[in-house]
Amino acid sequence: MTKRVVSDHLRFGVGEFTRIPPPIRSGVDRIELSEFTHIVSAGGENFVKSVFTSAERDYCEARIDRLATRFAAKEAMTKALGTGIRGLSLREIEVVSAPNGQPEMRLHDRAYERALSLGIIAISVSLTHTSSMAEAFVVTLTDALSPAFIPPQFQEEMYLGQFKAFSQ
Repeated sequence: MTKRVVSDHLRFGVGEFTRIPPPIRSGVDRIELSEFTHIVSAGGENFVKSVFTSAERDYCEARIDRLATRFAAKEAMTKALGTGIRGLSLREIEVVSAPNGQPEMRLHDRAYERALSLGIIAISVSLTHTSSMAEAFVVTLTDALSPAFIPPQFQEEMYLGQFKAFSQ
C-alpha cells in the first residue's frame, strides 16, 4: 500500500508520521538603545570585536543605532536557525549592505553549517530603529525537498515533491 504526503509539514514513514521543518523559518529581536549602550560601555572594544566583523565595525562607524540594529539582526538569525546563541558565535553571522543599501546576511562556519542542515536557501532581513529602539526581523526559506529533510530510504521514492513509503 502506498501512502502519500498530505501536508508540507508532515511526511509518512513506514507506519508513522515524521515531523519535518517548516519551509519558512523566522526570528525577531528588539533591543533598547540605552540598554545596548550600557552593554557596549561595559564590554568596551573587546565586546564590539567579539560580536562584529571588521567590515561591520567599519560600516557602523561606532554609531550605536547601527551596531544595535545589527546586533538585533544577529540575534534574530540565531532564532531562525533554532539555536539561539548556543553553539555559535555572533561573529559567524554578518550583516552587510548591498550596493543599494539593502541589508543582507552572510553566514560563516557553524552558522553556515546549521543553515545547510536546515536546507535554508534564502534569507531576508529587515532592520529598523527609532531614537530608543533597534529591531530586526529575519525570514528564511528552506528547500523542503532538500536531502537534509529526506531520509535516505525515501529519497529514491520521491516524485514531484511527494514521498512514497511502502508498508512491510
